[in-house]
Amino acid sequence: MAPADMSIVDTDAPQLQALPATDPDGDSIIYKFRIYNRTGDPLVNGVGEPGDGFFFYETAASGLAENGTYQWDVVAEDEAGGLSEPSERWTFTINTANEAPSIPTIVYPDGSDDFVESAQPECAANGARDDDDVEIGYVFRVRLKDGPEFLEESMPVFPAEPGADALWMPVAPLAENMDHTLEVYAIDDDGAVSGTASVDFFVSAVEDPPGLPEHRTPADGGKVRFDDACVTWTETTDPERGIVEYRVHYCDANDDCGVSTDLRSTGFCFDNRVQPGGTYSWQVEALDDAGQTSGLTESWFFTVENPSSGGGDDGGCGVAPSGQDELPWALLALGLIVVRRRRA
Repeated sequence: MAPADMSIVDTDAPQLQALPATDPDGDSIIYKFRIYNRTGDPLVNGVGEPGDGFFFYETAASGLAENGTYQWDVVAEDEAGGLSEPSERWTFTINTANEAPSIPTIVYPDGSDDFVESAQPECAANGARDDDDVEIGYVFRVRLKDGPEFLEESMPVFPAEPGADALWMPVAPLAENMDHTLEVYAIDDDGAVSGTASVDFFVSAVEDPPGLPEHRTPADGGKVRFDDACVTWTETTDPERGIVEYRVHYCDANDDCGVSTDLRSTGFCFDNRVQPGGTYSWQVEALDDAGQTSGLTESWFFTVENPSSGGGDDGGCGVAPSGQDELPWALLALGLIVVRRRRA
């Protein structure tokens, strides 16, 4: 939420911000911002509007006064009128005579490459200015992207020397293979706070392989036509969101084996690599753009059917379609009966 608890703001109409909540029934939610005076008596409330990853309430019409200290909280309301528990009640003080620092610049992660190869990255910020104060602190806080709560929030961090970066590192490791949001604001020695800078980044401290594909068709031990000798498998993903390719490994009954080229699709046709009547095993592996492999799937087998010979003494089916060749035999039998009657 913003402004930070116990902060001093340099405007008599601060914008209040809160992170979104989720409803277990999937209902849409409205956010009611409630403002109280210094002693906790209700003053005004209003419904928040959606922002970029948060909800906000403009207090311009709330009649807040210079040097006043106010409390505020937020409740979420679903479509059925059910209310959440209120957020923690925070306070702010209005002091327009004290100019707040400017919004800081996040140096790292900077958003140009959203991958962070550490679960405890050293975050850096600088650039906040305040003509009223010499010393400016930077407050870092991090959460899962679109998460309702901050995982950690620092105390004000002061650069080692003027012009240097303020540095901060999370105490607890961040979640692997997850998107996070870092927010930073500046605070002066009177407690006035700047607006907030933010950046999204993805944590990938360990290079993980893609997931293992699953075979789809043909069924293990099944048959395929010679002109349609193809296998398929399920798509899999790379935890680091890299490009995934596939390799098919196959062998005949004599252990004469081959490997496909790297494939972007989830299917492979053998064409002239198989022969009618042959039995073949196949496996597939997924590879990411760093060369990590999922490992091979289990072996499945298929048999290539012999093409139909069209009937005859060579073992073909030779079964005529129903109804054909039956009528001539019936007529011949009828003719024999007629001949016998004439002789009689």
